[in-house]
Amino acid sequence: MHIISNSFQGVTSDSEELRECLSIITRINQSINPKINNLTKGDNRYNDPAPGQQGELYRVQYNNGYALGFRRHNARSTSRYSLKPKYATPGESLPEAPVIYLGLTRLIPIGELIDVYANIRKILPEDYQNEIIQKYKELTGIPIKNISTHEITGLKRRGEFETDLEGIDSNTISAGEDNLFVILNALYSAKYYSSVTEKKPSVLLIDEMDAGLHPSLQFKLLNLLREFSRNFNIQIIFTTHSLYLIDKALKAKDNITYLMKSANHSVSIMPNPDIFKIEMHLNSETRQNLYKDKKLPIFSEDNEARVMINLIFDILSEKDQQFASIRHYFHLVQMNSGCENLKTLFKDEVLTANTLKAICILDGDSRTHELKHNIISLPGQVSPEKLIFQHLSELLSKEIYNEFWCNEYIQQEGYSF
Repeated sequence: MHIISNSFQGVTSDSEELRECLSIITRINQSINPKINNLTKGDNRYNDPAPGQQGELYRVQYNNGYALGFRRHNARSTSRYSLKPKYATPGESLPEAPVIYLGLTRLIPIGELIDVYANIRKILPEDYQNEIIQKYKELTGIPIKNISTHEITGLKRRGEFETDLEGIDSNTISAGEDNLFVILNALYSAKYYSSVTEKKPSVLLIDEMDAGLHPSLQFKLLNLLREFSRNFNIQIIFTTHSLYLIDKALKAKDNITYLMKSANHSVSIMPNPDIFKIEMHLNSETRQNLYKDKKLPIFSEDNEARVMINLIFDILSEKDQQFASIRHYFHLVQMNSGCENLKTLFKDEVLTANTLKAICILDGDSRTHELKHNIISLPGQVSPEKLIFQHLSELLSKEIYNEFWCNEYIQQEGYSF
């Protein structure tokens, strides 16, 4: 994330309104436009960001098509380094954009810190504060008021507020509720900038966005981030280890980059990420382990239908190795039930949405194919028994099947005509 922030410079302006906007955003948020060298403050020795590589280390492609390469720049007197742009022509400079970075220090519980902090006089305009109050109540059910900002020097900037609920204020809310307030503060800061600049782009970076948040709140916040990104020209990038959040983002076709660390500590990007590959990687599972205890139940009308289904599966397994490799995931439920009863069961939306994840295969004479209810029927348009007797009749009556009765396997099994 610091590489992204390092790719922009802070916004400058002669406009008094914009300068005031930027001043407020800078004072009430944790970190604005941090540079990569901020990460090396505590290093006791030099840590090479790209061992063995000289010159340009990477290139940044901006949304407007502009591209810049970055090189390592070592400080003379310390063990620190910075990453500087390599300009192709004189007069070039980094693109300007406010970058709000929300690091993990925002998650430090305020009750575990010493009672020494400074008041920050800068606040968002009143209409934005009211929007934060309304949105926070909508998401958490907690009505807040009297928003201000405090800073614990060098550690955390956070909003303070009161509520009308006994024992609840900004000092007693949960870590997740505190995290949510910090994110809302950053979102409405970016909205404020968008309003003042007529939708010039800004960037919001959030480390571990889901920290402390209930899954339902993660989902609501994800939708809110998407809404603000589209409406106010905010490029929002966040990290997460939440499988729930990743799954929701994948289904919404959000842009997901999944980074994997290999045995030699290098980092690569997972090609075509999906929830199954990501779940296996996060849980250090193989695909076989992921599915070993999972079965897909198949309901049918009677034993004759299950014989027919198994015969079809046998033929499919012989002809298609991919089907053969997954056949063991299907479980034929050993129960008998009428066609109409099974239809009623599989068309119950509450049952199928919450409990029944299965397939229904009816006899061919039902002639039913309702895929949205997971209902299909066997081929032949007759019952399995009738289909088998029809086939046997053809084997007995048509000369072209004489060779069938001479088959060595048939004779060994004791069948004759």
